Amino acid sequence: MPLFILLDHSMESQGGHHYEYACRVLDAARAKGYRPVLATNKQFRPEPELPFEIYPIYEIGFWPRPPSAKHTKFAAALVKSGLRAFRLLRYRLLFSSLGSIWLMRGSPVAYLKSRPYESGPAMALLCVGGVGFLAISLVTRCLLSLVPFRERIAASLGTAVSAIRSLAVQIGDAISPSGSLASWRFARAKRADFARATTRLLRKLPLSERDVVFVPTLGESEMVALLDVFDRVEAASRPSYHLLFRRNLYEGRESTFDSQDDPLLPVRNAFLRFRTKKTSQRAYFYTDTEELSRQYNRMGVFSFGVCPIPHTVPLAEGPLRGDPLRVTYLGDARREKGYHHLPGLVQDLWAEYALKEKVKFVFQSNYNVDPGEAAAVVARGQLSTFPEEYVRLILKPCSSAKYRDLLVNAGIVVLPYSSLQYYARSSGVLIEALSAGIPVVVPPHCWLSGQIAEPGERYRWQLASSEWAQPALSLDWRLDDVRSECVAPPSGPYRIGGAGSGLAAWIDVPQGASHLLASVRADWTPGAFVALHSDHCDEARRKIFTAREILGPGGPEGRACSLIAVGSGTRRIRISLSNAFEEATVSLFEASARWLTLPAGQAIPMSAAGVAYSSETPAALAGAVREVLDHYDHYRRTARDFAATIGERHSAGRLIERLRTV
Repeated sequence: MPLFILLDHSMESQGGHHYEYACRVLDAARAKGYRPVLATNKQFRPEPELPFEIYPIYEIGFWPRPPSAKHTKFAAALVKSGLRAFRLLRYRLLFSSLGSIWLMRGSPVAYLKSRPYESGPAMALLCVGGVGFLAISLVTRCLLSLVPFRERIAASLGTAVSAIRSLAVQIGDAISPSGSLASWRFARAKRADFARATTRLLRKLPLSERDVVFVPTLGESEMVALLDVFDRVEAASRPSYHLLFRRNLYEGRESTFDSQDDPLLPVRNAFLRFRTKKTSQRAYFYTDTEELSRQYNRMGVFSFGVCPIPHTVPLAEGPLRGDPLRVTYLGDARREKGYHHLPGLVQDLWAEYALKEKVKFVFQSNYNVDPGEAAAVVARGQLSTFPEEYVRLILKPCSSAKYRDLLVNAGIVVLPYSSLQYYARSSGVLIEALSAGIPVVVPPHCWLSGQIAEPGERYRWQLASSEWAQPALSLDWRLDDVRSECVAPPSGPYRIGGAGSGLAAWIDVPQGASHLLASVRADWTPGAFVALHSDHCDEARRKIFTAREILGPGGPEGRACSLIAVGSGTRRIRISLSNAFEEATVSLFEASARWLTLPAGQAIPMSAAGVAYSSETPAALAGAVREVLDHYDHYRRTARDFAATIGERHSAGRLIERLRTV
């Protein structure tokens, strides 16, 4: 029976995404006829009933351990004591006789007028001291004026002070627990530990060409460590190695990547070094999103495929609507995951939903590091002021069973992540929620919003062919400001690129129209998104309010669609299309619109399975949650319909097949 060996040096306990990921993958591997083997961190304490061979062998995980609480508290107390002593000395000098002389050095007589109740002899002595100080100062300035090249000397002294400060910064970075030297030492130690432990493991196992070694979380340090393993263990080159990289190389979107290439040369050199070794020919490379694979393929060393994300759970069997609905946040309390937006969300929904017992908030709130990120600590403190019967905070990491209970009993799962940090990165929580049929609220124009684009676009296109829809409008598109970046050729697409450049059209609102369905068909280059602005105006074209939505790929044939509710009193709407981020040229092949006329008083949902809010603010987040709450039966039903698609797309069995077909 061939071996399926999963190496996860970060797995320390039976719980969390590392553990759940490994269990699902190894169960699927066993079902495919493999003998599952799991190698973990030494902190892992397996239960006897786990049906895998388990080897707790690694001492160092993927992430560095934070300094111990004892050392952190000692260092913090030392720094605090030093600062307190410095401030105390400064204040004592300032309010001493010497300090008084310093304060009155420029105008001793004026200083006397401000101190009429002081002792005469004492003030006389101070005045004498002040006059003496002033005389010394004047003589010193006169003497300095006689010094040749004093400007050059002053400039040289300034340069020396700047150099000393820069050196102090470099020294501080070197000795800091999170500085460059510490990162370099950690990377070396991690590589050595990964190579040493993996060597011991592979020497114990009967390796063959049919075996699979899968590393689901690694960086270049672990990859280079495998070269040491190949040199030490002759049989180590027999299995196939499948390496999954899940961290982004670049920050932001594609247009900024050119400026980030040079700092990534060491990473590229590590991949080149790996490729030069003949023993690495049976290694295959992956990420878990298309966006991440584009980043790694940019290096031009290996071809990176895309693996499914096997964080799938069975469809939640609870009723469509609970009483009250749980608005749930799952995961660590971290700034990049938007935890600091949650107090604003609760406050916005407090009176209308929480106090009326329509919703209850359940937020997992354990810190990923001790004592927690500053923004997360402040946000958790704010959330703790709300009554526990309305806002429940879970302050410790959850077991697998507890986590799953929180998930399947959620009414809505909110993921207020940073769209820049998660532009290319994946979220296991999102896949779990969607596969369980739970509606989600996600950030815009990133990987997370892309996962719910399909059901949303399908729903909006169904509206276009519904009984409420009117025929498509013939729009008089014009250039939105005359700019060189936006040209409308006689034939072919409109090319949009640059701030403010785009297309605009005025539309008269017919009687009874409730919504405008606007759509575009584009050639979506990586990182390109279209911003759709709608200015709702009265008859005199006075603006009532403006709405903005960002459109991206997701619909059939490169189409994207936006549903715009017509504001009260709106008689004319100006819609404009522009590049959302000035990052790439977007070619628009088609832009059209049609009116929806609903019966009076009837409201319709704006999307399906979940909502991507328009901007990363607590107000926009709260607006998206309101949208789901107000049409909850629709969102829960469409999320359930979409669950089977997500479950099949990201199943662990599909992952095993992906690894077997290389």
